Amino acid sequence: MNDLVHTILAAISGLVKRRPAAGSKDRDPEAATAILCVLGEEQDRAVMAEICRSNQWRVFFAAGQEHGREILRRGSIQIVLLDRDLAENDWRRVMTTYAAESSRACVLLVSNVVEDYLWNEVVSHGGYDVLSKPLRQVEAARTVRLARSYWMTARATT
Repeated sequence: MNDLVHTILAAISGLVKRRPAAGSKDRDPEAATAILCVLGEEQDRAVMAEICRSNQWRVFFAAGQEHGREILRRGSIQIVLLDRDLAENDWRRVMTTYAAESSRACVLLVSNVVEDYLWNEVVSHGGYDVLSKPLRQVEAARTVRLARSYWMTARATT
């Protein structure tokens, strides 16, 4: 069953990957936005697939936290969406691990609960922000754009 889920998610990721713009063959491949989504809800994955498609961003869907770590190790991911409820382990440990392994990727926690205390915990564990579930297209797109801008600025200054 797990192999089937990985195969389906890999196929979806392949359909939504960023298409190069005309005349962009000389662009820095690191500048292309790549987003890892470790999301449990199909509705949330669909929202992120649409956001990434419309912005021509690459998106990778992981079936679970360990699969997400494998994707992080393989590629240059700038933004990670981590579903708090998809907890094989404590989300705090997973967030700390993702932030450490992903060369300063902005990790966004997706949660049913959004409050200042949770946001403080996210930041203290290396995360960037909290998004409420279910994902709403306008809010998710705005937050991902801000995380992308932050990532690009931090990358330019290091």
